[in-house]
Amino acid sequence: MAVLSYFLGSLASIVLSIPTLHLLASATDNRIFTFAARTIASVLALVLCASYGVIASIALRLVGYGGLSQWTVARSFKMSMWYLTGITFDVQDPHKALAVRPAIFVGNHQT
Repeated sequence: MAVLSYFLGSLASIVLSIPTLHLLASATDNRIFTFAARTIASVLALVLCASYGVIASIALRLVGYGGLSQWTVARSFKMSMWYLTGITFDVQDPHKALAVRPAIFVGNHQT
């Protein structure tokens, strides 16, 4: 029981540090606090989504949809990062190339 209380207390302090750092950043106009808040939020999202990925992979493998496990974890990470950090992805198309035909975006990781 004591281990669970330590775990929940640590998780609560991490979650509460994110808005606190954002408030400090807006009050002092120092960007290092914003960077620290986004870093903590990113690591928290990574840990939570990796834990979810283990459970989702096992459950999807049992029902015969093992190939969807990476997609589900990637979508959960995308949504949690959007919610926790507010970072979005915007495609700028000054030459209007996407209006004529579809395009392929190449990245170094699953997006």
